Amino acid sequence: MKANQKGQLTVEALLLMVVFLGLSAYIFKEFKDRNAMASLVSSPWQMIDGMVQNGVWAKPEEGYSKHPNHINTHSSKIPQ
Repeated sequence: MKANQKGQLTVEALLLMVVFLGLSAYIFKEFKDRNAMASLVSSPWQMIDGMVQNGVWAKPEEGYSKHPNHINTHSSKIPQ
């Protein structure tokens, strides 16, 4: 190994670490600014919440009127 290349591996490793740290800091900042994680987590749960509450694949507010208990039904049998 030549004398002038002795620390090249260390320098390259440090440069790669600086690049990866800078890139990850930028990505995390963008995720935080755009609330990306919140939308990734909460959006699917809205549909699941609507299915649990109302029995239809819709947001809870939209599916409320589609719940079977809210359908106006008529009975042909006269209660005695």
